[in-house]
Amino acid sequence: MGSRLRIQRKNNWNRIEEICQKLSGKDDTWYATNIEIYDYVTAYNSLVYSADGSKIYNPTLKQIWLDIDGKQYTVKPSETIRI
Repeated sequence: MGSRLRIQRKNNWNRIEEICQKLSGKDDTWYATNIEIYDYVTAYNSLVYSADGSKIYNPTLKQIWLDIDGKQYTVKPSETIRI
């Protein structure tokens, strides 16, 4: 079974290339490395919300984008926004 899996992996590389080709070059897509995604998620999880949820403070050095109830928000580093 091990050699069969190796053959399947080798024969599927062209499928991965096809998927990457379809996904590439999109203006509305963020192409990121694993560490960039990790850093962004960590910054997102660091946002501080007021007790009533009407304000969001971004204590990080990353700009964070949010979609709350269908409305898009941007919170710049060290910025507090009202939603």
